[in-house]
Amino acid sequence: MGEGAYSKVFKSNFRNIDLEVAIKVIDKQRIGNGLKDIKDEIKILSAISHPNIVNLFEEYEDAQSIYIITEYIDGKDLLETVK
Repeated sequence: MGEGAYSKVFKSNFRNIDLEVAIKVIDKQRIGNGLKDIKDEIKILSAISHPNIVNLFEEYEDAQSIYIITEYIDGKDLLETVK
């Protein structure tokens, strides 16, 4: 779906059920000192539930990457969905 300086985002189905999700794969090597910020973001997203904020379903981490699984929002651009 997209790619940034330190991550890629893929569209997938969640646990073999008919629910589309976005999976953000963050490369720990590229993020450098931003690792704490990413972990803080995950902690905040897991603690809140609001209809205007993307829901965090799960997160995983291995030696190379962090995987953030959120609800998939179908649309062209996030800013266009809130107008």
